[in-house]
Amino acid sequence: MSPFEEMYMGRVKNVPCVICADPRVDVHHLMTGLGGGRMHLLTAPLCLKHHPRPGGKDVNYTDAQEIALLLETFREIEKRWPGHVAQVKALLLADRAIQRRILTHAGRGLKTILERTS
Repeated sequence: MSPFEEMYMGRVKNVPCVICADPRVDVHHLMTGLGGGRMHLLTAPLCLKHHPRPGGKDVNYTDAQEIALLLETFREIEKRWPGHVAQVKALLLADRAIQRRILTHAGRGLKTILERTS
C-alpha cells in the first residue's frame, strides 16, 4: 500500500458510516471483483452492522449499491478535505487494471463517478 493510499484509508476511517452515520467504522473495500492495484482507494466507511464480514452476518451489496457507497464516501471526504477526491480519481483513472475493467457493468458506474468533475 502506498503512503497516499494509507493516508486516504485513514481519512475514510474518520468518516461516519455512509449508511447510518455511526462513527464506529471499518474501511470496506468496494468492487473487489474489479481487481486492480488501487483497490485501497475504492473504499467506504461502514459500521459493524453494515460491513460484510467473513463468518458474520451476510451483507451483500449490488454493483449499484457499491457505486452509491463510493459516491457518498467521496462526498464526505471532499467536505472534510477539499481537493482530495480529485487526487483519488486521477490515480484510479491512471490504473491500468481499473482501465481494463471499467468497461464491465460495474465498471461503467465507476467510470461515471471518476469522470465527474465535481
